[in-house]
Amino acid sequence: MPMLRITQSESPEAAKKYFGQSLRRGDYYLEGQEVAGSWGGKAAKMLGLDGPVTEKVFGKMLENIRPDGNRLTLRTVENRRPGYDFTFDVPKSVSLMNALGGDKRIEAAARRAMEETMVEIEAEMHTRVRIGGAQNDRQTGNMVWADFTHFTSRPAPVDDDTAARLKDIVIRGDKGEALMPDPHFHFHVYVLNATYDAEEGRFKA
Repeated sequence: MPMLRITQSESPEAAKKYFGQSLRRGDYYLEGQEVAGSWGGKAAKMLGLDGPVTEKVFGKMLENIRPDGNRLTLRTVENRRPGYDFTFDVPKSVSLMNALGGDKRIEAAARRAMEETMVEIEAEMHTRVRIGGAQNDRQTGNMVWADFTHFTSRPAPVDDDTAARLKDIVIRGDKGEALMPDPHFHFHVYVLNATYDAEEGRFKA
């Protein structure tokens, strides 16, 4: 079963920079490893978000803008939190088995576990209620997320001897340095800081 870590984005710019590589190049610069991101969540369907994630629309959502160009939530404050990175990691042995064995059932099982977990999390989504002096939370049960699949870790530097022995899988960085990826099957699920409040009839943080 995948392990889950949740990291808050510091700003829309930081999130764009981090996920830009996923949207443009796929799996940390490895050719043939790209798996396009896909939209998920009940609130995503409300916004007409379905299928592959594009960098343009993803960037708009981080800036609190709907795909149609209108504002998503009522306010866009300067220090707003655009969302959260939910990272699902499988055990190292599973990453190795997936990389070496090529059994598609491994990826399917991991994705099913991730998707089922996201559905359970979505059901518990709440938003703050502050109208008329209220100080409580209301359950909404909907979210917007974009998930990305990766099969390796970011390439790490290796020494010249290792680079020579493993030249078929070593790649070169921007400065010509030898880099080698490590099998690391995981999902990044980016959850937007927005949910639809049916009672108020609008999207809120």
